[in-house]
Amino acid sequence: MKKILLVAFMSIFVAFISEAQITFSQFITFETPSPNLQIDTTLLDNIWQIGIPDKDIFDGAYSLPNTIITDTVNYYPINNHSVFTIVIKDSLWFQGSPSTMAFRYKYDTDPGKDGGYIDVSYNGGTSWQNIIYDTILTHCPDNPGGTTTSTNFYTAADTIIGGIPAFSGATSVWTFSEFQWKFCLHTKDFPPDSVMFRFHFVSDSIQNNKEGWMIDNIYFTSHLCLGIDENSIDNFESSLFPNPLDENSVLKFNNPKNEVYTLEIFNLLGVKVKETIINSGKATLSKNDFQNGIYFYRLTNSNQQTSKGKFVIE
Repeated sequence: MKKILLVAFMSIFVAFISEAQITFSQFITFETPSPNLQIDTTLLDNIWQIGIPDKDIFDGAYSLPNTIITDTVNYYPINNHSVFTIVIKDSLWFQGSPSTMAFRYKYDTDPGKDGGYIDVSYNGGTSWQNIIYDTILTHCPDNPGGTTTSTNFYTAADTIIGGIPAFSGATSVWTFSEFQWKFCLHTKDFPPDSVMFRFHFVSDSIQNNKEGWMIDNIYFTSHLCLGIDENSIDNFESSLFPNPLDENSVLKFNNPKNEVYTLEIFNLLGVKVKETIINSGKATLSKNDFQNGIYFYRLTNSNQQTSKGKFVIE
């Protein structure tokens, strides 16, 4: 069922997440080989494997049967550094904004010592930087409006051995993470040759009998910008926090005159699962009202002004 939802995601994403069209998409579910993913065989102790997980905590893939995991059976060893790389060599990735990488994961590591992180390269692997510091395509003198945003990602304060920002600690449930770039360069005319994402797993010299890092359903999407004026009267900003939803997440938008707005919520299949009327500047959404998955919301007023977004239920 999860595979079906992944396929359906692409068509619905276009209609509801933004006034844009998808220019690039790539899905990796590990059920079939991906030519753009490579496990680094030059590292003799590389423990990344694609297969069926068979551990106490890591006991199944998110979409059956396969995942990528730091060994399908054994605890991760000491003094380990394992790497796999995903390469996007397609100018369409750079022609859109926003561009998004997302995946599901579990991890079980010695907190603050062992863990996993992602770095990125735009020059064929000559130089790399941790993804949370990536500013190559998002901050430029002629247009400083580009940004990166993330959901359920590590921060500069979340470090492991060597002071590297990384995922570390333990989460025994499948967690959704997303990293998004809003490019500001004129990348349609001058795209880099490629972008490379390198997933690292690192451990120190102390054995803790932990299971490591498991990742599934990695997807990349990029949207064609349509040049909409951000000050246009036809659109307005809204925010939903926290996201993924908890029992009392709040959707906020500017409504000083308490006008009537219609809130519609759609699932991945495009089916409207909820509709309600709002006459204030906020509404409470609860995870208890939805099944697990990705949803899209649309706010509309009587003048057909709209604001759209998405949220996750875990």
